[in-house]
Amino acid sequence: MLQWVWGFHWEQGMSINIAVVCGIRIYRDGIADQINRYDAMFVENVFPDCGSILSRLDTLDDDLVIADILMDGLIDLVERIKHDKPATKIIVLTYSGDEEKVYECVRLGVEGFVSNNDSFDDLKNCINAVLGGDFRYPSGVARSLAKRMSTGAADTAIDNPLAVLTSRQSNVLKLLAKGLSNKEIARNLGIEVATVKNHVHDILDKLHVPSRFKAAAMLRGNEGFV
Repeated sequence: MLQWVWGFHWEQGMSINIAVVCGIRIYRDGIADQINRYDAMFVENVFPDCGSILSRLDTLDDDLVIADILMDGLIDLVERIKHDKPATKIIVLTYSGDEEKVYECVRLGVEGFVSNNDSFDDLKNCINAVLGGDFRYPSGVARSLAKRMSTGAADTAIDNPLAVLTSRQSNVLKLLAKGLSNKEIARNLGIEVATVKNHVHDILDKLHVPSRFKAAAMLRGNEGFV
C-alpha cells in the first residue's frame, strides 16, 4: 500500500529516518520529540557536534539531516554529506547574522533553512518541501541570495579561477601552498586528517590540476583574488 506522508511517497512499513545535529541538548531533544510524533517520521540519531556525526558518516543511512548553523565544523559537515551521501537532504537551523554561512550552505547544496523565529509547523513544512524535492529558503535568505548573485557575479567567477572553491577549500589551499602536510593543515584548522584529504581531492578536481603543487602554483598566480 502506497501513501503520501508530508508530500513524500512511501511504501507501508517504511519510515523516513532523520538525524538531528545540535550543540544544545534541549533543542535537539525537543526537535527529535516533535518529529517523532508524526507518522512514518523517525529521528534515528541525535548528535551533539559535527565531529560525532562525521565519525559515523560511512554507516549513516538517514534520509534527512537537520543541523544547527552555530556549530563548529558545519561547512565541513555539509561538504562531506553532499560528497559522500548526495541523496541525503539537509535542513539548517539559522539565526540572524549568519548570512555568510547561509550563502556557503546554499552553494554546497543545502535544501532548506529554518530560522530561530520559526515554529515547529514551519519546520514540518520545510521538511515536507525538502523531502518532496523542493528548496525552502526564508524570504530574507532569498533576498540576500538574489542580491549576491545579481549583476557582476558571473563575470567575477569567470575572471577568478579560484571562485569554484568554498571558503574552507580556499583556506586549505592557502595552507597547502605554504607547504603544510595534511596533518599540519588538520591541526591548524581543527579538523580531521581525513577531512583534509577530502578537501585536497576536491580542490584538485575543481581546479583541474593533477597535484597539490600545481594547485599551489595556481593560487600564487591568482593572489589578487584571495
